[in-house]
Order: sequence, then structure tokens, then C-alpha cells
Amino acid sequence: MYRMNDVIGIVGGMGSRATVSFFQQLISHSPAVKDQEYMEVLIHNNSRIPDRTEGILYHGNDPFPELLRSIRLLENGGATIIVLACITAHHFYDKLQETLTSAKMFHIVKETADYVCSTNPHLKNIGILATEGTLKTELWQNELFKRGITTVMLPNRHQVEYFNNVVYGRKGIKTGFLNSELKNKLFEGCSKLIDMGAEAIIGGCSELPLVISNEDVHVPYIDSIQVTIEKLSNLCYRNSR
Repeated sequence: MYRMNDVIGIVGGMGSRATVSFFQQLISHSPAVKDQEYMEVLIHNNSRIPDRTEGILYHGNDPFPELLRSIRLLENGGATIIVLACITAHHFYDKLQETLTSAKMFHIVKETADYVCSTNPHLKNIGILATEGTLKTELWQNELFKRGITTVMLPNRHQVEYFNNVVYGRKGIKTGFLNSELKNKLFEGCSKLIDMGAEAIIGGCSELPLVISNEDVHVPYIDSIQVTIEKLSNLCYRNSR
């Protein structure tokens, strides 16, 4: 009989489809064999959170107050581990962590960087597929640099064509389009990063698992959401028998 040690709190709504996918992956990864053995999970699908990239880079509405509302709701509801189901939102991680009294926050970028070093210690140059907000705040670059890894990012025009339009476009992932055309655009973006010297690619956005997986890329593809799912599952089921 599995007995859970933690309650997972998910700050979602960034976007909602990515949140559903995150929860589905979390349940699918569970070793549970009956209802009572699955993880206890609280989800706040907070669609009021303003766009993170707009807020961070372009003087848009500040996402912090709504992120704070979510983590307080989750902690008050009993969550012991809280995860932001949006990589760009990790820009606010430290400030949010300081407000918690008992729960701890899971840092997707740091945990993925540790995973890369432990599973692929030979990698020295990694391409990052992520939002402008994530890239320009250097979330991935800083964590990987600490571990002796350099990074490659798409130049602006390729970032727009092979990422921004795919995720945010009128017929992009956030509007519910999950088709081969979008997948091929992301694949082209990965190819551009490989041409620039990337030995591996980190999928650094929670929307990407909806469209692309490691089977689509010809170098190691590290899905930061998949890494997160595996680590959260291990945390929940540690010593649980």
C-alpha cells in the first residue's frame, strides 16, 4: 500500500491546457494501483494571472499578486510542495518562496539543470527552447552556467517564427491548435539550435509537451516538465510503502 508523504499544489492557468497536461502526466507516472494510492493534488487553475513575458519585459500587468494568491490558497489548503506550472513564472520564485510558512516550492529550472548534469555529464552546450521572458531573464542560462554548461538561444527572428508564433499565435498552442504544422515549426527551431552548436535541447516551456517530445529531435531532448513529473513522483512516493 502506497502512503503519500506530501500534498502537491499546482499553480496553473498558464495556460489551462498545459495545466491539464501537467496533471495527466503526474497521474500517469504514478505507481498507484488503486484510487487511494494516487498522489494528493491541489490545483488552482488561475486564469487571472497576467502574461508573464508581458509583465516582466514589456510593462504589462504584474503577475506577482495573482501568483501570490494562488500559492497562499494552495498552502492554506494543505499543499506541502508547490510547483509553478509555468517556467517563466520562476522569475518570481524567490519572492514567492519567502511568503510561505510551511510549504516548499519546487524549482523546475534548478531541478532540470541537476538532472542534465547527472544523466548527461558530457554535455557542454545546450539549446534552450523557451519564451522570451524566460530567455531574457536568463533563468536557464544562469543555472546551467553554474554547472559549467553554455547555452544557445534562437536569434530574435527565429524566436518569433519557431516559438512565439507557435505558442502565442492566432492558431497557436494557447488557442487550442495542436497540429503537425506547429510541431514541425518547433522541430525547425530545434534544428536551428543544433546548427548553432547545441548538443542537446531543453524544452523549457510547459506548453511544449502538448506538441513535441524527445522522439522528434535528433539530439537528446530534455523535457523540463517530464523531469518535474518524475521528481515530484519520487518525492511523493519516497519511503511510502
